[in-house]
Amino acid sequence: MKGFVRRLPIKQKLVFMIMSTTIPVLVLGSVGYISLDYFSTRQAIRRDLTAQADLILKSSTAALQFLDPPTAQEILRTFAPNEHVRRACLYDAAGRVFADYIAPRTAIECPASPGPDGEQFSSDTLVIVKSLADDRRRRTGSLFVLSDLDVLKTRLNAQLAIVAVVLLLTTAVALLIASRVHSIVSYPSRPSS
Repeated sequence: MKGFVRRLPIKQKLVFMIMSTTIPVLVLGSVGYISLDYFSTRQAIRRDLTAQADLILKSSTAALQFLDPPTAQEILRTFAPNEHVRRACLYDAAGRVFADYIAPRTAIECPASPGPDGEQFSSDTLVIVKSLADDRRRRTGSLFVLSDLDVLKTRLNAQLAIVAVVLLLTTAVALLIASRVHSIVSYPSRPSS
């Protein structure tokens, strides 16, 4: 690489020097921006879905206490406007499926048991499990919610496209500036009279 650069005329050496520092800085800044946006969006999805799951689980308390699956089914249908929720399963105190919601064109079954409380991301889904407990900390009901991460993928693809365009434009501008600056540096200076 050094030999290649040494053989270049001064004009091209200056352009190469400017571009070899500008491009890595632009790429590093872009990677930082995309990473920050990706993780911020992921946390926003988790936060919103957790809040929705909490609200629905609390609304299901009476249906669980009075053994009313049709009412619980109606409550779970409030997930329907969230097009990313693919499956929601409400479990009774014994850990059996009490009511469920399944999005159209989804073939995911409710797990045999809700599993431990918490959130878990995979490459393309988010699973949230929340539980109700009585005074003695025994589970009186649990909610399992599975959501796709299509909104995250769509946003990431859009951000990558935007960053690619910005990188091309800024690289072109940097190349234009570098080709103009070389004349200032490489032009022979005249002695003052």
